[in-house]
Amino acid sequence: MRRAIAYLVFALFLAPCAAAGQPLELFFYSPEFAPANLGILQTSVEAYLKARHLSAHFQAFARYEDLRSEFAKRQVSFAILPPWIAERQCLGRSLTAIAEPVRNGSSLDRKILVASKHAAGNLRSASVAVSGPRGLGGAAPPLLGEFVSSHPKARIINVPKDVDALLAVSFGQVEAAFVSSAQFETLARINPAMTAMLEETGYTAESPFPRLYATDAATAQRIAEMTEAAVSMGESDDGKRLLRLMGYDQWRPVDAKDRLVRTPCPSDGEETKR
Repeated sequence: MRRAIAYLVFALFLAPCAAAGQPLELFFYSPEFAPANLGILQTSVEAYLKARHLSAHFQAFARYEDLRSEFAKRQVSFAILPPWIAERQCLGRSLTAIAEPVRNGSSLDRKILVASKHAAGNLRSASVAVSGPRGLGGAAPPLLGEFVSSHPKARIINVPKDVDALLAVSFGQVEAAFVSSAQFETLARINPAMTAMLEETGYTAESPFPRLYATDAATAQRIAEMTEAAVSMGESDDGKRLLRLMGYDQWRPVDAKDRLVRTPCPSDGEETKR
């Protein structure tokens, strides 16, 4: 009997330790701009966090549908997501923005509408490729609203990523693409001949870079540790390499007034400030 009681006490003692030792789940989804090799991104993020005593499992997703499916199956503590996903998501968990990336002094990306040169002057009934999930309409409603209003016959074609949109317009599958200026500039460096066949139409819109969000599964201590790891990324060599891989200059904490906390589904109609 004493042995059984001792075993039970020992097991109860170990339980919190085992739970504490579980790696944090960190998800990444960014159709607008993502490194070409997501495997390298995964190993780099995990190594960076491990060096700061944060054991994490990082998983990047190319498709929103896969992200949503895995959110339902796993205990996700943190996620790097475009704000338009966080604001209109139904991922089953509350999301609180804790850090945002900065490039060239701004946390905003410039989205541009590019078209093939033969179609740029007449986009009234054009097909326009836009990255993002079909179910949510991608970035089209909030950012392409003015264009769609003035071009009611235009057809919005959803594709997984911005690079897919650029390839589609380059190969003549669509007449135009609405993409991140950073992604367009990246393609121009890699394949200048391809982008030489395209031109900006003049339609632009600003969109925040993907932010780092904490879910309701993250403890206050883990949130503080993850925020510190993000904002201090530029202070070490491995952090600087990771910033270059992600295409940013630094991360900074999100202002308290902008820390929007959403309930798991927008239909709940509740949102508060933390």
